[in-house]
Amino acid sequence: MHALATDEVRLKRLLWGIILVWIMTNGAFAFVRHQRFNSTAYDLAIYSQVLWNTAFGEFFASTIEISHSYLGDHVQPILLLLAPFYYVWADARILLLIQSVVLGVTAVPVYAIARQRQLPPWLSLLFAFIYLLFPAVIFINRYDFHPIIFAIPFLLLAYLEIQKERYRRATLWAFLAMISNDEIGLTLVPLGLYLALVKKQRLLGSVWAIIGLGWALATQLLIIPYFRPDTVNDTMWRYFWLGPDAASQLRTLFTQPGMVWQHISQDPLRQQYLLRLFLPVGYLALLSPLALFAAAPAIAYNLLSDIPSQHSIYFQYAAPIIPFVLIGAIEATAWLHRRYAVAWLRWFVPAWLLAGLALAWALDNPFTKQVTEPYFPVYTVQRLVDQQASATAVQLIPPEASVAGMMTYLPHLSERPIVHLFYDRLRLEQWPYGFPPTEYALLNLSDMRYWVNPRLFYAQVETAIGHLGYEAVYFDQDVAVLSPLAAAQPATGAVLQRVIELQEAGGKYAPTAPETLTWMGQQWVTDSLSDTAVPHPIHFAQDITLRGYALSRPPLSPGRPLCATLYWQAETPASVPYTVFLHFVDETGYVHAQRDGQPTFGFYPMTAWSPGEVVGDLHCFRLPEGLAAGDYAINVGLYDSQSGERLPILDETPQPAPGAAHLITVTISPWQPYQEAGD
Repeated sequence: MHALATDEVRLKRLLWGIILVWIMTNGAFAFVRHQRFNSTAYDLAIYSQVLWNTAFGEFFASTIEISHSYLGDHVQPILLLLAPFYYVWADARILLLIQSVVLGVTAVPVYAIARQRQLPPWLSLLFAFIYLLFPAVIFINRYDFHPIIFAIPFLLLAYLEIQKERYRRATLWAFLAMISNDEIGLTLVPLGLYLALVKKQRLLGSVWAIIGLGWALATQLLIIPYFRPDTVNDTMWRYFWLGPDAASQLRTLFTQPGMVWQHISQDPLRQQYLLRLFLPVGYLALLSPLALFAAAPAIAYNLLSDIPSQHSIYFQYAAPIIPFVLIGAIEATAWLHRRYAVAWLRWFVPAWLLAGLALAWALDNPFTKQVTEPYFPVYTVQRLVDQQASATAVQLIPPEASVAGMMTYLPHLSERPIVHLFYDRLRLEQWPYGFPPTEYALLNLSDMRYWVNPRLFYAQVETAIGHLGYEAVYFDQDVAVLSPLAAAQPATGAVLQRVIELQEAGGKYAPTAPETLTWMGQQWVTDSLSDTAVPHPIHFAQDITLRGYALSRPPLSPGRPLCATLYWQAETPASVPYTVFLHFVDETGYVHAQRDGQPTFGFYPMTAWSPGEVVGDLHCFRLPEGLAAGDYAINVGLYDSQSGERLPILDETPQPAPGAAHLITVTISPWQPYQEAGD
């Protein structure tokens, strides 16, 4: 007996050693992934900002996905227990560390459950080892941070205490699991029924089931809609194929089960989900009715979701299921050992488990698996942006300045009151010209990951520089920091030129929904000439009039941007989608720079204009670096891109060239020393 006890002590020490190695390995992997700018705003930056705001008195304040409280997206009170960590280290990486530690030490309750079910210590250690190498667990750890991970250890501990008949402790763990995410309440319903019917704890089991169901309904139908009154509940729209609201979705489930089953069963992604979820334990969990019963709610709402990421093992959605896959496998193994007391079973079950785990890794190696569409893309430790330039740009932005940035930059800037995605396809309509007004914008001009549409993105950057006066306070390796508060900067022209190059290289041809293009173009429509514009009427044929213009702010110097916002008006719809040209010429007529393009970046062509509306139209180019100081003319005109024929000008006004009207003469000055942003 003493020898057995000594062996178990050694096995426990070995277990803690394995856990430590796991935490160090997976924690380092998550850190390197973050350091190489592969972590994302969804969801690491969201949680980091929420916790930073909460730590400093703005409870659950969030600006990345929604404009108010994060309680309008998820209800996760457990975040209150994490906020104090931000007094120690206000950095998103502390969440990656916490997550790795929590998931690593969860192997301990797995071992304890196996021992409680009277499995030998070495076999219990094997189950802890299988948990640590469970692909879904490592996938969860590598993809940013999510508080639902706390449900894994807490549900395991709740089950362990139920088996030990320590129901107060079980209730505490169940409560902590429930507050880790809004849907975990549904998992408490079958656990409550298990308590009531199997463990004969009718009152306690009923309380668990009622509170769990009440929590799930209250969060989805009351709390989240209250804090998100203007948009659809993020959870509800995942099930819109069942109906436009919760009532109709439930009605569809109960009245059209055949249609629902057909929708689910014919989807290969959903089929793979279940096969891969149970494979690491060799499908032994399927022999445990309790495990299947307890995991059923999470399996159901994941399968019913029309978001592919939700029915996959690559994301946090599997967290409420993982405990019961392990519990089911342990229960099944214990049952086999009791039912069939044969020698070969002692080695066959472990071999079967290890074979399942090995096959799972062959299919899904969490360290090398590239998760791509139709799932949310997850990048690991690839070098996809210039790390040095990106890190330098991050350091340039003041700690509490408002920032709009790329998806992969926001986790490095999230500890501040206002953080937005510069390009957010889900919130395009909220912002003027498609991006949020902030003190700084941190962009990567060549990183189009996470469904950034180059056609819209480059138009937004050009608008920021040419129409709203953003200056580039930093530019290197396609990494740019823009600010509307900065004085004139020499790098601004380089950023503009790079944007134009990327547009012409194919960005402006990126597939885009016609309604999106129209909406973007109509942001330039006004009822009258802008107050900042210079009236300068020029009448063209086809009842088209240039009402006036506005030039970009000075200085106009070599290498700087020159942008003109032209204000057009058509009395009748144009028969041809005319192209605008803007020429920058010297006194000899030589064209030093030009820009040709459809009005409003081609989003809203002249053939779609309503009679009488005034349409702003931005055109930019970079002045040549070696341009001599002096006076230059800006000429404007319209032509048919198919025939090349210019539209006649009806006014008796000087035409430097046929079909070209003189707009203004500007003076180019040598470049002057500039002030740094904030001086």
